[in-house]
Amino acid sequence: GGAGLPSRGTGKATPRNASGTARGATRPTTMAGEATAVDATFHIVLFYQYASVAPAPEGAAAAAAADGGAPADPQDVNALQAWLQQRCGELGMLGRVVLATEGINGNLASESLDNVRTFCDELQALQVFKDKPIDFKMDSSSAKPFPDLYIQIKPEICSTGHTMPKELLDKGLGGNHLKPEEFHAVLKEYWEKTKAADGADGPDEESDDKEAKKDLIVIDVRNNVEFNTGRFMAPTGEKEAVNPRTKTFSHWATDYADKAVEELKTKKVLMYCTGGIRCEKASAYLRSKGVEDVSQLSGGIHRYLEKFGADGYFKGSNFVFDSRKLQKPEGAAVVGKCSECEAPTEEVSCDRVCAVCREPVLACDACRVKTFGVYYCALHSDLKGLYEPFLERFEIDELEKQRDGLNELLSTKFKAKGRRRPISKQLRRINEWLERKTAAKEAAEAGTRAMPKRSRFASNPRCRSCGMIGPMDLLSLMGRTPSDDDLCCDGSCTGFAKANYENPKRSLDEMNDPEFGAALCTKKRKRVQKNYRAFAKRMREETRQEYDVTSYNLVPAESSDQGVALRIVKPYFFDFNSYVKKTWEGHPILDMYTKFFTGNKVEYYRRALETGLITVDGVKVGPEKILKNGELLSNLTHRHEPPAAYVPGADMIIADSDGVIAIDKPASVTIHPSGAFRRNSLQFILAVECGLTDIHPIHRLDRHTSGIVLFAKNPTIAKKLTDAMMRKGEVGATSKISKAYLARVHGRFPASAAELEASCGQLGLHFVQHSQRTAAEQASPVPQGPPPGDGAGRPSKGDDSAEYLAAVALRANGLHWVEDESDPMLELSGCTLDPAKAAQPRGGHVVVSWPLEPACMNTGTWRCCSSEDAAGKSGKAK
Repeated sequence: GGAGLPSRGTGKATPRNASGTARGATRPTTMAGEATAVDATFHIVLFYQYASVAPAPEGAAAAAAADGGAPADPQDVNALQAWLQQRCGELGMLGRVVLATEGINGNLASESLDNVRTFCDELQALQVFKDKPIDFKMDSSSAKPFPDLYIQIKPEICSTGHTMPKELLDKGLGGNHLKPEEFHAVLKEYWEKTKAADGADGPDEESDDKEAKKDLIVIDVRNNVEFNTGRFMAPTGEKEAVNPRTKTFSHWATDYADKAVEELKTKKVLMYCTGGIRCEKASAYLRSKGVEDVSQLSGGIHRYLEKFGADGYFKGSNFVFDSRKLQKPEGAAVVGKCSECEAPTEEVSCDRVCAVCREPVLACDACRVKTFGVYYCALHSDLKGLYEPFLERFEIDELEKQRDGLNELLSTKFKAKGRRRPISKQLRRINEWLERKTAAKEAAEAGTRAMPKRSRFASNPRCRSCGMIGPMDLLSLMGRTPSDDDLCCDGSCTGFAKANYENPKRSLDEMNDPEFGAALCTKKRKRVQKNYRAFAKRMREETRQEYDVTSYNLVPAESSDQGVALRIVKPYFFDFNSYVKKTWEGHPILDMYTKFFTGNKVEYYRRALETGLITVDGVKVGPEKILKNGELLSNLTHRHEPPAAYVPGADMIIADSDGVIAIDKPASVTIHPSGAFRRNSLQFILAVECGLTDIHPIHRLDRHTSGIVLFAKNPTIAKKLTDAMMRKGEVGATSKISKAYLARVHGRFPASAAELEASCGQLGLHFVQHSQRTAAEQASPVPQGPPPGDGAGRPSKGDDSAEYLAAVALRANGLHWVEDESDPMLELSGCTLDPAKAAQPRGGHVVVSWPLEPACMNTGTWRCCSSEDAAGKSGKAK
């Protein structure tokens, strides 16, 4: 609608009654939310009108008008702005209104439908719009469409760059307005009946008339990204609207219309936009250039979707300029395509913009991860990999490669001043970072200063709009959990989704400043309370005291149900302490515990609150207590930790250097206190049994996984090595460390695919892939495990099945070696094949076999036989 601000719209507009002041004007009588979405929260009204509004008074007249407040019937733009500000505030309206001497363009919302109707009546009744009926388009939304109210005065109500003045409309040059039904009929005549005529045999009585008709051309007056998410097209997809490929409407006249005007003079021209405002001037401009047959869709896509929904010729989703982002008719298909891989997608967000010009682009979730949140529009696709918006994460050689590539483009391809300007600015930023990084490297080599560590802003993707880490949904797609939400973009940094309209725009120069992240860390760390450091210090001291009172009991292997030695912790009282997190803030305390801590039932938490086992800042509270930022929650419990596999702490240490300790972690032991484990964690065991009370884990292994874990003896070494690991998978960086899970298995493999599928469901396997190839042909080198009992290679105990094990990819809840009387085997228990099958009973184990042969008798390493040898041994296997 106004300024291309549409709405989903199934509501209707009818002639105003006798109490109205302007005959022919329309006002909302029913509302989409009122009729079909009874739970809608906000009612949206979309409107525009070209009218002659007096300019703002000057001098004494302006001062007098300001002192008088908002007039009852404003005549100039300043007075109209004051009136709108006052009435919208009184009626609880939010949104955006643009005023100019050429009219008004607005998109407002309120939680009260009656207030929206009152506003529409009062606006239409103003003298300045008395003879200019306004088409109020209605919609509804369950989410807040706008953050606040913003009314501004501009030179134009829909910016054309002054290429299409209102005088064109005053001269009556505007195009013919077609109702949605009429617009639909023309498309049907040309896009369907013409095809039928083309395929007919013999003469057609109307062929002469058809030949006399002009060819039809349908022009989408909107911007490029709006066209990509949805457009008018024939049912077969053979014909569709023309995309002028403009970034803003101000480019439409110069970049498209002036170049196409001669061709359009011989065509029948239909045009459309979101709500009609852009077509008003666009049609008048074409007619002023000599294009005679020009018609526009009255009310735009908004009115067309009200009438036809997804059953008409408009396919896809309608791009809107509020927090809804897209207006998708029920049953509509996705016509948008990812700019990287062309997969179907139509999602838009503040970060999905071109790295160079910030034009919105479409990108699927897979490509968002693959590109590290950096995208390019069609115009700047040749700069991919050369124009990177955030440079801190690149090494010197990578920056030099970018610099050389951009210089080559400047000398060979980019000649226009408009295209050279952003490249020149980027080269300056690259050279600045090269100087910084080169100086830091030389200082480190000279020993005068240590190399600066990589910041969080260099190790994570960043939003191109605001420069913050993220946004949050991209971090989630990449499996990353931010350590400080206040340093991350929440997806509401720009456009109509941003927190308020006063947020300043940040340039790439500012966002590439080395002090950018440091300043934000100082400014935005709201969660850190003034007493947090003292609290953290007290927790560390209490933990050290806890080491002194911790002891373990041993259950021998022959006495345990699992057949392995177990480490047991005697139950003890423990006080869980935590400050209220951002995600908990505003929740009743009982609801928070029930939602986020599902280990106990709601009855337990209710009783704990009543008895004072759960307190807030040391005070007993009721279940309806609303949590606030900075409050300290305490929950006193009697902890019963599960047992873990027993290995003496001293036996776990396999290497000890000045800065790092290497630990051979057994399965079932967690690295640090978490979840149900505290004193039975690796950190506690090493502190209690080996006196290692001040070590820092550099990385983690899953609790059920055995393997080497590295601990640092001081925080500096821990940060240095952790930073090296965190570069794994970063775009443009060399992976320093990789991790793989390796397993050698022995037993009987399912004889058929049906048996395999049934076994997986019964035994809880997460994923098993099998094929005609051997594990040796696909997998990594065979890991070392317990050698078979007699040291001789044994063929499989299975049958003559043609199915051979190829790979086993596991996310297991239980995974360990078991040594029986004759052979070693690997138990896989408590795993889940599919979330949908998670409710099935777990338990049991699966043993998978393959013929083995000795690889190295000294180390007890075995390897899988080749497929030919395995086939030859099948008889022996029986």
